[in-house]
Amino acid sequence: MNIVFLGVDGIGKSFLIQKVQYELSKNNIHSKKYNFYPSLFNLDATTNNSSPHDKKNRSNFLTVLKFIFYIYKFWIFELFFKGDSIVFYDRHPLDILVDKKRYRTSINSNLIALMIKFLPNIDYIFILHTNNTKKIYFRKKEVNFHQLNYLNKKYFHFKKSDKSILLSADKNIDINLDIILKKILKK
Repeated sequence: MNIVFLGVDGIGKSFLIQKVQYELSKNNIHSKKYNFYPSLFNLDATTNNSSPHDKKNRSNFLTVLKFIFYIYKFWIFELFFKGDSIVFYDRHPLDILVDKKRYRTSINSNLIALMIKFLPNIDYIFILHTNNTKKIYFRKKEVNFHQLNYLNKKYFHFKKSDKSILLSADKNIDINLDIILKKILKK
């Protein structure tokens, strides 16, 4: 099972995934968590980009090559390393459709959507949003407040499929945890 969490910086994706993993482990359900794409052989260092919108865009050619690399990594992981684990993605290439600047591209969204179709199946996409962007802004300050507010609205309106579930980060975490666990355990 592949489960994606999307939302602005500081909204609580990582913390919520951690809580879900803990609850699943109490039922002997194994899970793995990756940021954006799977790590193969533990060679990929997870980097924390404290200024994700400050870099210059890549060329379209380089963006397509990078995406081909993502597809390769996802499928190698899916075919040879995943096993029967539930895999959580804290961000995913779907994120590029919402926040192109973070991923340094200006490539056409239709081309991105086409390339995403070559990735392994996603069972659920949990999208976190807030009505209190100011509170979220003070957690990380990785992007300016206006950009954060703009992206939060884009995530709120982003619905990739019937697999997308909108969660309010303003609610008690146990409410969102319950929604997520019911979906996962139902499958």
